[in-house]
Amino acid sequence: MDSFGCRNNAVAASLREGSEGALLAVGKRYPSAIWGVTMSGFAFSFHHGGISVPDLDASIGWYRDMLGFELEKREFVPTIPADIAFIRNGDLRFELFQLADAAPLPADRREPDRDLRTHGNKHVAFVVADPIAFAELLAERGVDVVWARRMPHGAAAFIRDNAGNLIEFLEGSIPTGEPGHL
Repeated sequence: MDSFGCRNNAVAASLREGSEGALLAVGKRYPSAIWGVTMSGFAFSFHHGGISVPDLDASIGWYRDMLGFELEKREFVPTIPADIAFIRNGDLRFELFQLADAAPLPADRREPDRDLRTHGNKHVAFVVADPIAFAELLAERGVDVVWARRMPHGAAAFIRDNAGNLIEFLEGSIPTGEPGHL
């Protein structure tokens, strides 16, 4: 094992070729502060969030019409078995799943504060300059806005997608990279 924590000399050599503060991934150099975190010589970055939905076509349409996502890929995965769709808006990506025998979303999972009382993944959060104004725009489009509030630490808004899944928008600066757009 070398100083990068790598057992594979080819991986370690490719990491050494990158400049300080940069990562090499799939043949490209990315600033580590933007694209990932190094741990023992490995880089990782957020790829997608997964959401189970009762109607894949309706959800693809909802994410397109309400949040500007476009269909990237659709396929059937027989090992689950599930119909899946990857949707994308800028660097933001979701994987939507539709399973014939999936249980419906429980009522408590549709409420931000009550959802926290169940262990597990809670919601996805995006950053936007003005969550309250953004929530107003989404409401005009017909989105189910749970609430939009200004709090001591900044503003935030929660919405529900067409299946009741929670999505949060926080006040903040858009990170470097390609943001999603409406």
